[in-house]
Amino acid sequence: MQRKFITNLGLLLLLNLLIKPFWVLGIGVSVQKAVGPETYGVYFAMLNFSFLFQLLLDFGINNFQNRNVARKEDMVSKYFLTLAILKLVLGVVFLTTVFSVGKYIMKYSDYYLYLLLLVGINQVLMSFLLYLRANIAGLHLFVVDSILSVLDRLIMIILCGLLLWGGITNQKFQIEWFAYAQGLAYLVSALLALTVIISHSGLVKININSADLKFIFRSSFPHAMLALIMTIYFKIDAVMIEHLLPNGAQESGIYAQAYRLLEMAVMFAFLFANLLYPIFSRMLANGERINELLTLASKLLLAPAIIFTTGVAYYSFDLMDFLFDEKVAETASVLPILIATFVPMAASYIFGTLLTANGSLRYLNIVAFNAMILNLLMNYFLIPVLGIEGAAWATLATSILVVFLQVSATWLQFKLKYGVYVFLRFTAFVIGTGVLVIMSEYVGKGIISFLVFNILGLGFAMLLRILDLRQLSALVKRGE
Repeated sequence: MQRKFITNLGLLLLLNLLIKPFWVLGIGVSVQKAVGPETYGVYFAMLNFSFLFQLLLDFGINNFQNRNVARKEDMVSKYFLTLAILKLVLGVVFLTTVFSVGKYIMKYSDYYLYLLLLVGINQVLMSFLLYLRANIAGLHLFVVDSILSVLDRLIMIILCGLLLWGGITNQKFQIEWFAYAQGLAYLVSALLALTVIISHSGLVKININSADLKFIFRSSFPHAMLALIMTIYFKIDAVMIEHLLPNGAQESGIYAQAYRLLEMAVMFAFLFANLLYPIFSRMLANGERINELLTLASKLLLAPAIIFTTGVAYYSFDLMDFLFDEKVAETASVLPILIATFVPMAASYIFGTLLTANGSLRYLNIVAFNAMILNLLMNYFLIPVLGIEGAAWATLATSILVVFLQVSATWLQFKLKYGVYVFLRFTAFVIGTGVLVIMSEYVGKGIISFLVFNILGLGFAMLLRILDLRQLSALVKRGE
């Protein structure tokens, strides 16, 4: 299983390193600059508002199918069409609810509602694509899933690139075009994923009966609640910024600028979770020990996370000045707090994924609920006083609480043991990373210093054998 994890992770990272950095820093940043902080702030707030209703859209079906297909492959033919139809019905319920709440409770203007409808439709398409990918990952077709993980972004790069730089229109870039391109990219990717599933599993029948539906909802509900609660404490900040501050749309846009690098980093951490979840599920179902894979995944993700976070925090102004034209100082002031969230987030993608695969949903929901309460209270009291920095502090505090409780539960449940030597190596790595980032400032200036530091940081991690290339190579060759 370790060999499967490493080889497929290598392919996954290669494809995503080729596509997603340009998507986030090229297309994403260019769109934000083209439409301006205020317009993008409205879009960002509507996008995050739509995420608050994910319970209605997914209901835990994706995780349910991923986990069950990973344990038994014939679950594709048994439940695939039933769940697909169910997701389409939930999609209609989701769109109706989001639009109604936006119009009658939040009382958004017509322009806000139009953007909300667009992002809502895209959420439905994305959810269906993720459902299809859950089936593919559950079948351990990781190469196909790796390609699908970047296909929608590749299509969007082409479409938005033409609209931004292709000279096919004389009009100023509209944020609506971005939403149209995203919807088309999700649709094409979903059709390809559907073709793969049908070709692999053959024709499947619709199998709807009350007993199955009760089983699906009962099994999915804990996953759905977890997804809902986590979505609230990760997405509510932009919505509250837009509502609690006098110039909320612009402040939300500034927050979105700072969020851009965190978004890119989280994309790569999410790849680990997507790959680890079906592998953990199958290993636990077969009674295999997960300690070695857990340790390996932790080192592979957390070491780069610490390096990247340290570099972005230290060179926050240089990075924002390089990427954006407006509100650079304001964005740079919130970025160090926001990017610090990435380390606990990365750890949570590993330990939380293991607990989810283990079926520890009750505990995870209790943790997430308490984190949500903390996040809402901190946002409510800190945003009016500290502005967007208050939202960043709330996100950071919430992430630290969540990962602390997840790691503690994992440590006790799986009886993990780490020696003093491992602890000392990580301590030396963290301290050394701090020293290296200060030294890197004397090597070059701005972005050059940032890049040099990242290279030095990775070399330092290899020197301490936290990132051990020989171990990875040996695992692949031995086929473990």
